[in-house]
Amino acid sequence: MLFFTQEIIVPFIYSTIIAIALSPVVDFLVLKNFNRVLAIGLTITLHILFTIGLVTVLSSQMIQFADSFPLLIEKFRELLKQSVGWASDNFNISAYKINSWLNEKNAELIKKEVAQLLTL
Repeated sequence: MLFFTQEIIVPFIYSTIIAIALSPVVDFLVLKNFNRVLAIGLTITLHILFTIGLVTVLSSQMIQFADSFPLLIEKFRELLKQSVGWASDNFNISAYKINSWLNEKNAELIKKEVAQLLTL
């Protein structure tokens, strides 16, 4: 029954949480001699503006991260190459063995992730 009514229950729960969170702001404005309807309208407007601002900031940060992602991958590859060289020098293991082990583990990880995605 909950599966069929989730389209009604989930928004109702979220709206109840938001109403409870915004109630102190409305009460504060009413104490400052605002009309209750005006206080509710002002609180909702401020909440919407805050949410729009937050979404704008987060989306711009995600765009910047996406733009710099290729550079991050290149730096990670360089760090990995340096780490393999360090491990090869300090543990007397050939760089070829380390790289083949890393490739093998990477392939295993990808297989596990694909298997998990397919079971969903």
